[in-house]
Amino acid sequence: MSVLADFARMRLYRTRASEFEVLAETEPVSDVRFRYRIIARHYRELADREERADKARVTEHLDLLRAKRREAAE
Repeated sequence: MSVLADFARMRLYRTRASEFEVLAETEPVSDVRFRYRIIARHYRELADREERADKARVTEHLDLLRAKRREAAE
């Protein structure tokens, strides 16, 4: 996947989480409100996971570039 697609997916997950939080705030039935909050939490967890994976990919790529630079300098 491209970097832009990764960011778009993270943003989508956070947007969906916010939408479900709004639904939960306006829902009069407590069981449904509870379920909306669970769904919102899942979307936030997905976004967080995507963000961590992205940071790990960037760190790995930077480490590779540093190693190549050290090899070239030797």
